[in-house]
Amino acid sequence: MKKTLLTIALLITLPAVLATAAARDWAVRVPCEVSPTGDATLNTALKPLTFQQGTTPLISFDQYAAGRSVTASTNADAIFRFGPTSTNQYYVSVTNHTTESNGYLVQCPTLGTNTADTAWWYTVYFEESGYRYWTGNGRLTILKTTSTEDGLNWQKIISGGTPTNYVQAVEITSGRYQLYLVTE
Repeated sequence: MKKTLLTIALLITLPAVLATAAARDWAVRVPCEVSPTGDATLNTALKPLTFQQGTTPLISFDQYAAGRSVTASTNADAIFRFGPTSTNQYYVSVTNHTTESNGYLVQCPTLGTNTADTAWWYTVYFEESGYRYWTGNGRLTILKTTSTEDGLNWQKIISGGTPTNYVQAVEITSGRYQLYLVTE
């Protein structure tokens, strides 16, 4: 009887485990050093990211301390924030939806086009027990394309803690984009 219950439990949970593993296989891996070893570059520079407009990238923010993998805590959140600059009033904020091994998986919304010739700023925070830990900044480039047919979708953004704003990038001249903000 115990063997039958164990077999049933394994059969029920196995698809969920495999789905998470399969999802992480699709993720872009970003190493995040959470405790510097004295080398300032380890804690301030996240790798450059490049995505195509109209895609919904999955990112695994992989946690490391002193260069060693740290198991992701289900009690912590990884927060991915990006915007035109680090001091911009408007930005997109996405929180992880699951963890696996040392990775926090963040599913991005559909990306609209970026302002031409300019990479955006991004950062990653880890939050646990009311504390926020910073792992550095990086550059995010969004490549223009018409191949996805849906790259100019409205994006939910955050402004002053009110998540009822949307931004859209629209090409106004060849290679130049205008960001429009709408508040509901």
